[in-house]
Parts: sequence; C-alpha cells; structure tokens
Amino acid sequence: MLARGDIDLASYTVTADENTEVLSAAEDLNYQQSPEFLTEALIQFQELLKKAFVDQNEVQQILHYLDKLVECDSSFSYRVGRAADGTVTGFVWQTGVMRRDLDSMEIFCLWTAWESPSTPKVGPLTRLQCLMGRRRFVFHVRDSRCPRPLMAMSGYVWLINCAVDMAPGRKLSDIKFIVADGIFAAENVLSKLEIYDTCRVILDHHHLLSEDIGAWPKAFGLDLFSQLREDLTTMVKSSDQAQYHKALESVRSKLCHHLYHEYSNYLETNIHSKRHLFANHIIKTFPGLLDVQDNAPVQADHSSIVTRISSWAMEPITLIQSIMSRYIDISSERDHFIAVHHLQCLARAFRSADKGMKEALKGLTSWGFWFYEKAAKHSKKLCHSRNPDGSHSFAYSDGSYLLTLPAGAEECSYPVWVATGGTTQCSHLLLAHGGFSKENWSIRWHQREAPGASCNKGASGEQ
Repeated sequence: MLARGDIDLASYTVTADENTEVLSAAEDLNYQQSPEFLTEALIQFQELLKKAFVDQNEVQQILHYLDKLVECDSSFSYRVGRAADGTVTGFVWQTGVMRRDLDSMEIFCLWTAWESPSTPKVGPLTRLQCLMGRRRFVFHVRDSRCPRPLMAMSGYVWLINCAVDMAPGRKLSDIKFIVADGIFAAENVLSKLEIYDTCRVILDHHHLLSEDIGAWPKAFGLDLFSQLREDLTTMVKSSDQAQYHKALESVRSKLCHHLYHEYSNYLETNIHSKRHLFANHIIKTFPGLLDVQDNAPVQADHSSIVTRISSWAMEPITLIQSIMSRYIDISSERDHFIAVHHLQCLARAFRSADKGMKEALKGLTSWGFWFYEKAAKHSKKLCHSRNPDGSHSFAYSDGSYLLTLPAGAEECSYPVWVATGGTTQCSHLLLAHGGFSKENWSIRWHQREAPGASCNKGASGEQ
C-alpha cells in the first residue's frame, strides 16, 4: 500500500492541535482504562478510605485501609514495623508499578514541621525513589509526646530491607547508589545492610552548599563560608583532580591562620576525606549513575508531597489519603506522556528513511531514545575502520586517534556508555554493531509493547 501510494504518510503526523485534542478527549486516555499505572485499588481508594474510618484507633484504621487495598489489587503489598514490645513503629507500602520500576535508590527524610501539642503522630515521612522505583512512600509512627525525634539508623535499614523484600526479583546487592541529603553517616547504612562493597553513597550538592540548609555554611558560619564559598563550590563541581586540588589548597591557605583550628580539622576530616561522596570528577566515573549529581528530582517530588499536607495537624490515615491522591495525579500524567510518546514515535518512524532510527523510535522509551539520538549524532562525526583482526578503530575526521574496540565488542570505555552502566549502545558500539540493535539495550529502555498488570507481588506481612 505504501509503494502504491495508497497511504498518505503525512496523515500520521501528530500536529500540535491534534495532540491537544487527544489529551483533552474525555473518552481517550481515561485513567480507568489504564491499568499500567492506575490500578483498581487507586481508583477506589476514596471509598476504601471511608470504610476505614470506623470506630478504631489510628493504627487499626491504617491496617484496615491497607488490607482493603490488598483485596482490590493483588500487586499491592505492605509491611508493618514493630518494636520489641509489639508497638507499631512504621508502615511501608509498594504498588506493582513501584515494584516493576525498581531501578534506582535515593533516600531522604521529610520531617513534619509542626511544633505544637497537635503535632501529628506520624513523624517523619521518608520517601524512597528507586536508580534500583518510582513511587514508594513510608510513614513512621511516633509518640506525639516525643519532641521531633531523629530517625535511627536502624530505621533506614528497615526501610530499605522492606523495599527489597517486597520485590522478589531484587536483592540488596542490586542497589548501586544512595543519594543522601548531606548526611555523611549514610555510609553506615551500607555497612549495616552489608552492601558497602556494592553500593555507593552520593551527597546532594544543595545540602552541602546552600546558605539556608547546607551542612558546610552551618559548620563554618556564614561569614567564613562567604569567603570559602567559591573554592568549596569548585571542589564539589570539579571537572578533574587538578581543579579539585587547586581549590582545596586555596581553602587550606585561608584557614591555616584562622584562630579556630577546628575549621581546618573539619576541612580535612569532614570534607577532603569524604570527597568520594560529592566531588563531581570522582562521581562521574561511577558506572550506571546516568550523570546524576544531586537529588533535585527527588526534592521536586518532595515539594509536591508537601503541598498535599495541610499546615494543620492531620490524622495518619488522612496523610496517607493525601499521598495516595497525589499518586493518582502523577500516574495519570505518566499515562498521558507515554501515550503521546507512542503516537509521536509512530508518526516519526513512518516518515523516517533510516532503518536504525525507525527501530529505535518503535523500540525505546523517550529517555532511551534520547540516548540513542545523541549516540547516532556523534557516530556521524567518527571515522570507523575494521581492522584485519576484526577489531574496530575510531578516529575523528581530522585524523586524531580516539580508541580501538576488539572484535565482537559489547563494552566500551566511552563516558556515556559508562554512565548508563553498559545498558545502551554508545556511538562506537553503534558503528561496531552495524547500527541499532534492541538486544544491546537493557529492558529498562524498552517501550512496553502491551501494557498489562504488574507482577512480582510480594505478600503483605509484618517485620
């Protein structure tokens, strides 16, 4: 039909007006018809919540509500933490989408800000976003008589253990990174989880340098920090070792004659010796990090959570309602984004004459295609030759040497390939493989051909 011209390819192009029409159509993209992200449990949560408000104490209300969610959605599971005396200390839940998307681990703790007799008994809200799931929320219940407690290290260990325990296809050693809010003690979590050798902690830059909440301004004081800010920022954002050490020596020279020697000690003990946690020139060499330098996406998510929580004291069950309501919103947005991406990719694939481009458009997610497009563009700048022994040599058009890959190479030392943890094809591998090959891309980057029910259900229970 294409050869005879019976099909007008232009008709497959999605215009801006058509895009708006698709997204505004009441019968299209209805969230009730999108089991990929909005399960029956989420759709019915308002009614379930009403049933949960029975004459029970708050813990029983939450347990009743979570049990109802399990009845409606077989992919939903939760865990209950208890102290030695049987007192409930926390709840963590996980939907099928959270479990399936388990692919990165970032942790931060949000404290409720109310300091009054009406402070809610739900203390810190800890949110886990998994480079090992997308949406995972945890509430810790505390005694309202206690003044804003610090979350014990064992609490973080419990949270992570629960997240992995509810995902049978995962194990603790799959966690490769934990992004922390400037808390150096986060390395202790690795030791307690026995993943010190397989996981790295990365400190959020904002929580180190911000004059409002940063650890370093608090340690040095704002006056002294203002003199050190430029050099400390350079140490954090350093592009190479030489740049880092030049800035370090500048800070040392400014502190060496300072009256208070504890500042110099802090620099050496809490900053320089911990550079592997924050210095960009070191962090960017970590395989699979995808150039993550801070937890800004998590903080943005945090802000949207805060807007759901009233400035007045809220019952725990109401807090859970607010978070679940937000989850419905983001799930609906994600459904729309993916549907539009599919339409646009189909339209673009029909118009493209490049076989690799067609296959990448139809086979990769939006982020995966972004990596492919960058690699394909860079590959056009390279001169590629196949050597007699089957190896591949690459050079720029000016003849400058770049690198050589062995015959049948599946790996590359190119920074982009390292950043994706070897889950994609970089520009060199595209040339060596003769073009795009979906098999060389991790399933993480694959478009889901047929959205369906989530799997890997973890049974609910207590720990």
